[in-house]
Amino acid sequence: MACLRCVRLVAVQVARFLTRRELSLGGPAILSQPHFAAVCPGTSATFSITATQEPALSYRWQRDTGGGFVDLVDGANISGATTATLMLFPTSTSDGANYRCVVQNDCGSAISFAAMLNIGLSGDTNRDGIVDLADLGAVLAQYGHTCP
Repeated sequence: MACLRCVRLVAVQVARFLTRRELSLGGPAILSQPHFAAVCPGTSATFSITATQEPALSYRWQRDTGGGFVDLVDGANISGATTATLMLFPTSTSDGANYRCVVQNDCGSAISFAAMLNIGLSGDTNRDGIVDLADLGAVLAQYGHTCP
């Protein structure tokens, strides 16, 4: 159920942009998801998301700790924890995890897909202990790269 403020905002937008097709009620819509990343230790890793909707959006990046997702905060090697782009620099093997973004406004929220960060060039993208067909796409994407 959309909040009253959002219903009013949409009514104003409909009146102003009657032919606009992408207009929708409620919370944010995620237009582009964060993607898998494989980086060498000591380099940077970046995840980005694109979302749309009014009123203004807020972003909250989270990391899967193995016991569930927890909010990230800026500091140490993390920046952009509350923006559309998260950066980890410098990365270490302990940063290897799944990351996602919660996008929110007054009318609701949306959660992105989780994107895996793989540190090193092991090719074991699903971290099951073996490099197999499930990892093939990531292995091919890493072909020819070396860590310093």
